Amino acid sequence: MIGANQMSLSFYAGRSGVTYVVKTSDNLADWTATGVTLTPPDANQIRTASVSVSGPARYLRLEVNN
Repeated sequence: MIGANQMSLSFYAGRSGVTYVVKTSDNLADWTATGVTLTPPDANQIRTASVSVSGPARYLRLEVNN
């Protein structure tokens, strides 16, 4: 979801043995987890990552590793 000053991404994060990392970028080349806010998992193991929108472009990426 994209709002006036924030962008968010919701995802299932309940699989054991799997690491979920959300990263942000403003150029699709350089990615960082700095500045990403994560909610705790809800009852259905859904988490929401959000980041402030600044500048002409902002992207979110979900990395899933086991």
